Amino acid sequence: MGGLNLDVEDVHSTILRTGWAVCDAAAERGVLEVLDDELATAISYLEPYQYPFGEQRRLTVPELADDRRFPATTEAMLTGAIADVCALYGARDDADLVVWSHEFEPDTEAIYGRPHFDRRHQLKAFLYLDDVDEHNGPTHVANEAPEEFHDRWVASWRKALGMRTDPDGDVVRAARQTPEGSNVYRSVECEVDTLRANFRPLVGSAGTVVFFDTSLAHFGGLVRQASSRRTVRRHCLLD
Repeated sequence: MGGLNLDVEDVHSTILRTGWAVCDAAAERGVLEVLDDELATAISYLEPYQYPFGEQRRLTVPELADDRRFPATTEAMLTGAIADVCALYGARDDADLVVWSHEFEPDTEAIYGRPHFDRRHQLKAFLYLDDVDEHNGPTHVANEAPEEFHDRWVASWRKALGMRTDPDGDVVRAARQTPEGSNVYRSVECEVDTLRANFRPLVGSAGTVVFFDTSLAHFGGLVRQASSRRTVRRHCLLD
C-alpha cells in the first residue's frame, strides 16, 4: 500500500499555528478500498464502543500492532506521515487509540454535538473514507489562538482539581493522573459558549486527512438523513 501524500513539517506547523489542518485527498482510491474493508471487519468483530452517532470500535496502538486483521489501518495510522505528525506533536504510542467510526445517527443531546473541548488533551487525526460535506456531520472547529484554548483547558482542570496557585505544569501532571471515572474528571467544565457561527466545518473528499487539537473548541456536526461519515482515526492522548 502506498503512503499518504502529506507534507509532515507543513502540517505540523499549521496545527501549531491554528490548532487544526486539512490535507485534501491525501490517500488514493486503492488505499481507501482496503480501509473500507477493514472498517467493516472492525465493526463486525470488535467490541462495540458506546457512541451516540452510530457505530464505533477502538483498539490501543499496541493492540492494533499485534492484530493481523488490519494491515492497511496499521500502515496508515502507525507508520508514515500521520504517525510522523503525531510524534512531532508529542504523541506517545503506548497511550494512543485507533478508532473506526461510522456515523449515521443525529443526536442533538450528546456532548459531542455541542461546542466543547475534550477533558483529555488529544491530537486527533481523521482519515475520511467518504466525501464529507456539511450533510455528513463533519467536525467543526472554532477560530481560536492556541495559547487561548490551551489556557482555557488548564484553567478548567485547575478549578476541578482545586489547585488555585500551583504551576501550570503541576496541573497538567495531575490531570494526566486523574481517572476518567472519577468525580474530579467529570467535574471539569468543558462546554463553551462560543457561537456556532464562529466555527468552520472540516470538510473534504474521500481520502482527506484532518488533524485537530481537542483543546480547541469544537463540535461534531449532525449527520443528515440518508447521509453518513466513515472514518479511521488516531487519537493521540497527550495530557
